[in-house]
Amino acid sequence: MTMYNLYLTATGIDISREEMLKVGERIVNLERAFNALCGLSRDDDRFPEMWFEPLETIDEPKIRRPLTDYYRKVELTREDVRRMFD
Repeated sequence: MTMYNLYLTATGIDISREEMLKVGERIVNLERAFNALCGLSRDDDRFPEMWFEPLETIDEPKIRRPLTDYYRKVELTREDVRRMFD
């Protein structure tokens, strides 16, 4: 189920997908404003360190999987993630 479908199911309000994107942007902006009021800044935006430790499968043979891009083509470094936040 997509977030769009979840929104429709939860609210019963039928909006376009474009309006849904605007709603999402407003939510993020409101969260950022609230965080700023609480004293948080851009320096507080970071992934937990454990995200950069490769995951290991539980099945044999053990396979270690690092944090990658959506297509699992490029391993992401801390610097890559920092640039995403920018």
